[in-house]
Amino acid sequence: MKRRFFLAAAFASLLAGCSALRPPEGERVQRQIEGRFSISVESSGDSRSDRGSFVWTEAEGWQRLDIGHPLAGTLMRLTMYPGRAVFEDGSGKKLEGRSAQALMAEYLGFDFPIAAFRSLLEADTGTADSFELQGWDVSVVQRTSQGLPQLVRLRKEPSEGSPLIRATLFIDSRQRYAR
Repeated sequence: MKRRFFLAAAFASLLAGCSALRPPEGERVQRQIEGRFSISVESSGDSRSDRGSFVWTEAEGWQRLDIGHPLAGTLMRLTMYPGRAVFEDGSGKKLEGRSAQALMAEYLGFDFPIAAFRSLLEADTGTADSFELQGWDVSVVQRTSQGLPQLVRLRKEPSEGSPLIRATLFIDSRQRYAR
């Protein structure tokens, strides 16, 4: 159980990127989304929480989620290619696999809807402000003037040894770049 709490706390720290995380020079970035998050994890009477920021980057042939901490720097980078994903943490640990979802679950100890993460941040869910996404309850609390989600709350009920997880995402900026 301690491992799950450690991993959940790591997730909280993972989603704590600073906006200094930028793609290397020469990469043809098509889209970038920056935001902040807070997360709390509860299990067996123990509760932990953290906050930070994230950067989602898309380029031709890949997507990447960079997560770090303002004091600790980059804590995680998850790069997704067609049919393959690469996870790297701040200590240099590197995992490769066919699924970003599986790598996140292996590292965190619980599922997070990483495959649907960008669509959650960018999707116009119409008038549906509350919906279910891969076992998570999602509430769009605030939208931009263009109708895109800006403040999103996620909740995952405890099940099969997984903790109760609550997360709040706030999207600060969305950038599209010429191809």
